Amino acid sequence: MHAVILYVMLTLASFSGAGRATTFDHPSRDPWNTTGPTTHLACVSHARPSPKARAYIDRGMIVAHKTIPCYSEITVCNPRTKRCADAMVADWGPVHAAIDLYAPLSKRLQHNGDEPVVWADKHKMAQHAVPVM
Repeated sequence: MHAVILYVMLTLASFSGAGRATTFDHPSRDPWNTTGPTTHLACVSHARPSPKARAYIDRGMIVAHKTIPCYSEITVCNPRTKRCADAMVADWGPVHAAIDLYAPLSKRLQHNGDEPVVWADKHKMAQHAVPVM
């Protein structure tokens, strides 16, 4: 089982990225997230989310990234815990890390707030999927 998870993580890293991840939360609970409570997600401020995007946002399965386009679906994995989860880009940033995980996503991955993760664009992964017979 661990070999399968390792294979998935390495495959994910080959499709998008890997790097240091930090955790952010709603401005009312996060002293580092100082923007207003209604505009704390950059993507939402610029374009109305689709129902699918709204579902990711409502569940807290969102990330902030500097170069992945808003509302892109990604899969994020924590190599330390061997946990993965689907998420959506809903914010821009972070400044001092490669990717920022919203608190509920961080909790699902058992992320410690400042450690490496790997991520991949779900659509790119689907395009390169190998059929199982």
